[in-house]
Amino acid sequence: MLSYPIPTKVLQQLLSDEASKYRTLREALEQVVADDQARTTTFADLPADSLRDRSAPGWGTVLRALDAVQECEHLTSVAVTKILHRKRPNLVPIVDSRLRSFYGVSGMGYAALFDRIHEDLRRSGQLIDELRSDYRLENGNPMSALRALDIVAWMAEKK
Repeated sequence: MLSYPIPTKVLQQLLSDEASKYRTLREALEQVVADDQARTTTFADLPADSLRDRSAPGWGTVLRALDAVQECEHLTSVAVTKILHRKRPNLVPIVDSRLRSFYGVSGMGYAALFDRIHEDLRRSGQLIDELRSDYRLENGNPMSALRALDIVAWMAEKK
């Protein structure tokens, strides 16, 4: 969680053992990290009809974490996806305003954005793989297709 700026007051609530909506969110985030299916599932390989399925192996835990954050003040789906993307870079797309703008889904929920990203990865996966093939992260791992797509969208929106 430390890779995303979370207000101290909210972080204290997330780390507390007291029953609260923030503890529920923390537990949902932990379930994504602990889920073996989430570790091996890639977003592009998800069947399109499972993108809203909270029981889908691996992906369902991500959706449940996104559901949990809806109850938490001062946190959004942006925070959840940025935190989880670090742990599951092949599964969790990043949600933010530039990507929403790039995909023409500003003002819509994250599900509409996920539909567009999924479609884009399915259609342009080979090109994205070529673009990212020479890049490695600081930890030596290859750049994920989701991260490469995120960079392309950011650069296009920056212009």
